Amino acid sequence: MHSFTLTKTSFVFVLINLIVIELVLGAVVPGMVESTSIRSLKRDPAGLLAIVTTIRAVPGPSVAFVGDSQIYGSAVKDETLTIPGYFSALVGKDISVYNLGMKGYGPGECAYVADLLAGSGVDLVVYNFSLGWLTREEPVVVPDVDHLLQRDTVSWQAQRMSPLSRAKLFVRQRWKLLAHRNMIREQLFSMVGLGDPFAGPEDPELYLPWYDSHFDPGMIPVFGRFEVVTSNLEMLEAAVRRMTDSGITVFVFASPQNRALYEQFAGWDEEGTNAILSMVSSRVIAAGGLFADYTALVSPDLFSDSIHLLSEGHRRVAEALVHDIGHLIKRGY
Repeated sequence: MHSFTLTKTSFVFVLINLIVIELVLGAVVPGMVESTSIRSLKRDPAGLLAIVTTIRAVPGPSVAFVGDSQIYGSAVKDETLTIPGYFSALVGKDISVYNLGMKGYGPGECAYVADLLAGSGVDLVVYNFSLGWLTREEPVVVPDVDHLLQRDTVSWQAQRMSPLSRAKLFVRQRWKLLAHRNMIREQLFSMVGLGDPFAGPEDPELYLPWYDSHFDPGMIPVFGRFEVVTSNLEMLEAAVRRMTDSGITVFVFASPQNRALYEQFAGWDEEGTNAILSMVSSRVIAAGGLFADYTALVSPDLFSDSIHLLSEGHRRVAEALVHDIGHLIKRGY
């Protein structure tokens, strides 16, 4: 058996190659991102940063969609069938549309994305807010976003970082080969596809209408009867204010809900829902944003479960958005 000895020549060779790879990635990564680009890239902050870099570089009016799996489009496999995809088709090619929604992105993660978008030059941000996020106790729980937060971003999380975590953050943010690993795997080697590299196997029932699927009634709460964690409202308001203070028009809509499913398995508390909607809208408006209640916008037969929309549900939301805020996109152009 031969032992491997790292010689000075080998070390220099490896170092030179790493430098070359860094330079190449710095040149080609921005070109990997296009409007309504591949959704799986957005789970890691490097992918998000690449999209924000593209927004800065592309001229003309632009719209960025921020939010959770409803914006991401978890119940469809084609990007064009998501809310941003339909919206892009409706407003035309002269307006750049970007899908920054992601599975599991609650108020903390969206506040992080809001920090990235501030100063990006984007004209309009559409943010779907699912009321269920108000019950979450941890501010940030998505893998990687929890550990790769930018400096001067979401201070409540940065303050909890140990010196070792800060050192890892420094390396993972600045070493392009590591920071852009998901994008490289996706674009160059087709190793990720639509699959989420941070989640387990997808449930095939996710793509079926909810009435053809199976649900555990014990996992479905009475909608509107939530214990609201105030810090989530504060993060929502902070995210909206961060963007509006940067000159971005922000439109927040309360996500469509499958009321029929809730009524069948658990129940729907109308008074509680209205009280929560009032709290959310007041926070958004106080931060300078616009707000609309879309909870009853979509017919129950267009859901795959309590919140994930099938293709036609996405189309309905996109049409409502164009009707409600389409005139804001071309403001100033």
